[in-house]
Amino acid sequence: MRGIQHPASDLVDWTSPRLPPLTPLEMEPAQDAFVKISPDSEGDPHLPELLRELDCMPLAITLMAKLAEVGETVQELLSQWRQEQVKLLSRPDGDRRSSIEVSIRLSLMSSSVRTNTDAIALLSVLARLPGGASLTQLSTICPSISGWKAALRVLRTAALVYDSPDKTVVQMLSPIRSYILLHHPLEKGPLQDLRAAYYALADKGKAYHGDSDLDDVMTELQKEETNLDAIIIDALSNAGDKEDALVAALAYSNYLSLTQPRVNVIVAAIRAARDTGSTQLPDCLQSYGDTLRFQSQYDAALIALEEARDKFTLLGDSSSAAYCLWSIADALRVRSRYDEACSVLEKAMRHFNDLNDPVGASECLCNLGAIYEEQGNFELARSTLEEARSQLVEQGADLGIANCLRALGRVYRAQGEYEAALSIAEEAKFAHIELHDQLGTAHTLKLFSDIYYDQEAKSLFGKHHDGFSSSLGIADCDISLGKILRLQGRYDKAIELLEEARAIFSTQNSKKSDAAECNEEIESALKAQSNCGQS
Repeated sequence: MRGIQHPASDLVDWTSPRLPPLTPLEMEPAQDAFVKISPDSEGDPHLPELLRELDCMPLAITLMAKLAEVGETVQELLSQWRQEQVKLLSRPDGDRRSSIEVSIRLSLMSSSVRTNTDAIALLSVLARLPGGASLTQLSTICPSISGWKAALRVLRTAALVYDSPDKTVVQMLSPIRSYILLHHPLEKGPLQDLRAAYYALADKGKAYHGDSDLDDVMTELQKEETNLDAIIIDALSNAGDKEDALVAALAYSNYLSLTQPRVNVIVAAIRAARDTGSTQLPDCLQSYGDTLRFQSQYDAALIALEEARDKFTLLGDSSSAAYCLWSIADALRVRSRYDEACSVLEKAMRHFNDLNDPVGASECLCNLGAIYEEQGNFELARSTLEEARSQLVEQGADLGIANCLRALGRVYRAQGEYEAALSIAEEAKFAHIELHDQLGTAHTLKLFSDIYYDQEAKSLFGKHHDGFSSSLGIADCDISLGKILRLQGRYDKAIELLEEARAIFSTQNSKKSDAAECNEEIESALKAQSNCGQS
């Protein structure tokens, strides 16, 4: 845009730093552009003068040429532009450089737009949709604009809107959108219709892993993410009654957690819920905390989840409070705060049992098994996870089963039972795929690569180990595998092998640098192990 100030700054989230302004065309290209749209204007003596008045700005040229194409003469356009420019300059903030704004205004004053009673109303609806409006959804989005098809033809002719390359979405350039938002706000009735349509769309985001239509829902919502963001955030800020917007924000945030977790909508929802004293505040805080967890922002997640748990408790919602405890424990586990995590999980299990929620209790048991695995207590982890899986199978909790299988695969891998680990990982992979759980599937594929990597390392180690007649050859293998295990975070086994190598080097006729290398590797492993325990 040409102006130096952002228009509609209260409605539009402008980029920062600001993008550079568009560059004017030279006179000859400007004339060519105008004549290509309006061939009858070629050679008109007033055209260069009009283009100079327009500062040769591309959008202004397009809008004026469109008016000339449908019957206005260049001289008439020049006269109209000067009249509107005088009005603009009479304002305190008037600026001669605002040729685009004047051009938009003249387009809106054209006879075709003025004589169509639905044109401005439709334009005001479209301005609320930065992602454009699907042509198949326009009747749902603006049911009160019965003549939207004719109005759309008028707006296309005036170059105020344009179609996407595949002709399925009608869109608007951002300068025009900004002008319409500022000067032609949507009336209450059409605005309520628009919000209701997008609230209904957002409600589909409540789908969960395993729902038969999950893929279709995700595809539908993905196409409308830009509009959903704009509609819901605007309603959370400006709607008189924000409860429906809060419901929509929660459903939409659930969808986001299944795809690309982000917090912009749920943060706006938390602000609105606090301002209005809504009872949906703890739900918003829980959604926010879980999203932060998915983004690996565990400290911030803990703060939000603990506040959500406290508020659920005050409201007497013990079930939601228990699920907050589960999420809190998971964040603590990832931060290696294992004792705290176990304590919180045991508390959550008691709550779930009191609430007669066996699935919640079994998922807590599964998380306990994952903690034991990370602590290196593989036998306890194995028995705990097997018990959790048995319970979840009995309860038909498919997602819990898939997660439990993946954790069991990690245990079998750590114990060197690679064939069993691969078999369980394969079962977990298909379970996650059946549930349309992309993140779980990705984690399982990562497990496969880890198992194959370990398997190959063991094979190579065994071949070299068996092939060496000297202790020094064994020591070389020990130090190589110790380095691999240290990089994988398997510090105890790494230290064991490195100490074995150091002992061999110290008793054999080897270079001093060999023992020194072992000492450096052991020191690195101990330091990493200590940092892991403190994080």
